[in-house]
Amino acid sequence: MEEIRILGSLDHPRIIALHDSYYIPMDHTVYFTLELAGGGSIQSLIDSRRRALLKEKHVARILTEVLQGFEYIHSRGVIHRDIKPANILLTTDGHVKIGKSTPSPIFECPLLTHHCPLATRSRLWPRMHPCQSDLEGYG
Repeated sequence: MEEIRILGSLDHPRIIALHDSYYIPMDHTVYFTLELAGGGSIQSLIDSRRRALLKEKHVARILTEVLQGFEYIHSRGVIHRDIKPANILLTTDGHVKIGKSTPSPIFECPLLTHHCPLATRSRLWPRMHPCQSDLEGYG
């Protein structure tokens, strides 16, 4: 529920938008609908291009848009904690949407908690600063 509250409070063109959420009491399950980023992920882009390099201009735009998303969420006191190519999504026109490719926690408020058991462990170190894990995953 905390993730839904955090995601619902974010409003930025580089962050996947939460459209609605539903709680089904009978099975104690929360469902939510997110903005569609129909262009796949950075990971799928890399996998599909195997030997063909992306143009420098294209890579620069993607990296700039990821940093715009980081700047916004970090300014709101929120961190992602699982930044990796599979969690950087693309719209059909190639713009970045930071989200997650699988259904599990996306965003955290570091003032509330300093643990994230579902994050990709190799993307979490070092933890010198709460936002450091996002920058390590980016780099």
